[in-house]
Amino acid sequence: MSGRDLHAEIETLRREVAALRTERAGAGAAETRRDGLVDQLQLLAKELTNLTEDIEQTLTTHPLTSIVGALALGMVIGRLIRS
Repeated sequence: MSGRDLHAEIETLRREVAALRTERAGAGAAETRRDGLVDQLQLLAKELTNLTEDIEQTLTTHPLTSIVGALALGMVIGRLIRS
């Protein structure tokens, strides 16, 4: 192997190592984003559970008001669809 071939091989290996380092750093960033999304989804699930409990409480406390509100919302949605 000549000096040029050896130098070219070393340069190729350096580029491969740099690419692997970049790939690993990207994987770490993707994992961090994934963890952030998991946290957000858990928070969303918790908020939806709280909202459901609040809605159940409102429905049992004020059933007639809930029915009238649902009817009004249905009419609004119907008019928006018709337009």
